[in-house]
Amino acid sequence: MIVEILLFISFLVWLLPGVYLASQKNYILFLNKNMNTFLARFFFLAPGAAAFNIMFLSFGTIIFLAFSNSAERDSITTCFVVLVFSIIGSLLTIFYFKRYALKKDMPPEYQENFMGSKFYVFMPTGKHINDRASYEISKKTGFNNIRIQISDLSINSKKYDKDILFTKYGALLVSLKALKIFEENELTGYKTRNIVDEKTRAFSSFYFQIVSISEMPKMLSQTKLKNGFFIESLAMGSLINDDIIYYKESDLGCALDFNKTLEYLGTNQGFPYYHQKFWIVSHKAMDVLINQLGQQKRDFIPVYLSGNEKK
Repeated sequence: MIVEILLFISFLVWLLPGVYLASQKNYILFLNKNMNTFLARFFFLAPGAAAFNIMFLSFGTIIFLAFSNSAERDSITTCFVVLVFSIIGSLLTIFYFKRYALKKDMPPEYQENFMGSKFYVFMPTGKHINDRASYEISKKTGFNNIRIQISDLSINSKKYDKDILFTKYGALLVSLKALKIFEENELTGYKTRNIVDEKTRAFSSFYFQIVSISEMPKMLSQTKLKNGFFIESLAMGSLINDDIIYYKESDLGCALDFNKTLEYLGTNQGFPYYHQKFWIVSHKAMDVLINQLGQQKRDFIPVYLSGNEKK
């Protein structure tokens, strides 16, 4: 009976990280607002959160069994050890997510003031295509290499049906349709570069690379730009802890619709993204990309200007 009770308590302890994450309303959000409930979040998050705990539990239990003598390994003692390691694993799992994975704010696209920004970081992460351009490393800066594109991108034009494509090093590719929409809306700050079609080896007539001709000023010190080793990504690089960029509004008089940051951000290892200059687009460009070219709000992060307090 005692064994069954200890195992049942251990099982409940395994679920604690899932309960904790499900209670955080900003960790996972569903497009269907009716699903944004504790039970729905728990259903999706509990298995993954428990996996972290069980990995630690398995490691600790194996060590215990390996170094304890057979006399100590009765069922009650073993179950008690499992319970202790389960508690420790749950606490460590909760600490990890709270310290390195959870953010204090709601995702930008769910914030009430999302549409009120003048500029946005545009980075459709998770939608990268193969980058077949050649690069050279011009120099090192801090923990990163500066890569300079020296050849045209090469893609299979017929493989893709999206109007906006993005490579891991931050190259922005647009379809002929998108380019025409840019021109119709008189968007500024870019020039085009040809893309080679992998099949024909000729320049593609379907896609073009957008190259920024406008550079943003230096970010304000309010931007939490850090250089070094980041345990959450296990990589060396330059990252912004809260993903929020600050600029002095009076310095943006020359900013256009498409701009690149002065600073390089990311890591050579690609976690969470490769070393590159970020795209900063105007509110007008954001509106065109979302409403005329099908981009998602989640691909944009508002930029904050001096004198505008973050809500």
